[in-house]
Amino acid sequence: MSNIRKAGYSFSLLACLTMLSGISSCDDEYQDIQNWVEKVSKLRATAKEQGDVVPYRQKQFKALKAYFAEINQMALVLKNDANFAQRFNNAVAKADLKETCAKVFLAWVDWQAIAERCTRNNFFLCAEEVRVFLDIVTAMRGKLSAEQQKRFDQTPSCQAAFEEGYSAT
Repeated sequence: MSNIRKAGYSFSLLACLTMLSGISSCDDEYQDIQNWVEKVSKLRATAKEQGDVVPYRQKQFKALKAYFAEINQMALVLKNDANFAQRFNNAVAKADLKETCAKVFLAWVDWQAIAERCTRNNFFLCAEEVRVFLDIVTAMRGKLSAEQQKRFDQTPSCQAAFEEGYSAT
């Protein structure tokens, strides 16, 4: 009988540890996504700053590519990894979208100005990710659950990426 109790105790302890590690794992995943948001926020600020420097030179092209490529990379991961997309949705559910979208996405007017400055004599000189930014944001939104899409659509700083005339600065 004591072996059964020991086995039951061991099983209970293992189950508790598994649950706790799952909880901390969720917190770690949320923190990883928050760290990504902070990284992108810095890249966004640099891209916005360098996007105002004309004519574009290597420094400006590099800053723009870094930001837009990072956003594109996240969209690709969300598209190709259903488990990550679920974790991303869980993190979005916990996040303050007003703050998060303002950190992650350029406003449409800022993107439009950059895209215009990237075009010379009908040639687009910047990274392709710059040109397709709205498609990237749309793809990221599309990987959100219906509830998170609704929150996204109701948050002005998220909609700024799609709306002409809105400036999040």
